[in-house]
Amino acid sequence: IVRRCLIASNTAVSVHGGGVRVDSGTMEHCLIVHNQADGNGGGVLKTGTVAGVMRNCLVVGNQAGLKGGGAHVESGTLILENCTIVGNQADNGGGLWTLAQIAGTNCILVLNKATAAGGADNLGNTATNFVFSCSPALPHGTNGNVAADPLFVKAGQGYGLTHVPGDYRLRVGSPCVDAGIGLPWMANATDLAGADRIQNGLPDMGVYEGAVFVSPRGTFVLIR
Repeated sequence: IVRRCLIASNTAVSVHGGGVRVDSGTMEHCLIVHNQADGNGGGVLKTGTVAGVMRNCLVVGNQAGLKGGGAHVESGTLILENCTIVGNQADNGGGLWTLAQIAGTNCILVLNKATAAGGADNLGNTATNFVFSCSPALPHGTNGNVAADPLFVKAGQGYGLTHVPGDYRLRVGSPCVDAGIGLPWMANATDLAGADRIQNGLPDMGVYEGAVFVSPRGTFVLIR
């Protein structure tokens, strides 16, 4: 078990898996940011035949020279629960790429970039099973998935190692708020920031729970 860890600014030269290699086990409440691999899996490389679990993890601003900027699944199954994967970059599969199987629940997978012509920005290959998740790569309305803008408080800028992280909490009115599905581990659990995971009967998608009101820009004039 790897819990509440920062995995940042690592480089895999001429090999795969820039940030962390997962053969099995569980990662919880981790931030995986600005890692790089010349091969596959800038942030995460999944190998081995036993399933690995990532829960309440933020995978942001990672970069791969080949496939899977955020994560690449070489073998086995990578189970993603309430993860946010954003701002990653690869030749193909800017967010995720799989040669095996990805199973995602309550995840947000947006604003990733593929640099190859015709490459998949967010989700490459088809051996995936996402439910109650948010991504333009998923069919809207199927299995509880939404393809709309998650409405982050601040989306961040750029991709890969040049990505400037934003604020990935959800705004009031986000389609991801109270749009997830309850999972057994959520009883008395918290989100990445330490807030109660379930606040209004149903969990939110992504790593953060609760909606944030963001005042609209402009000039406010009060006449009395």
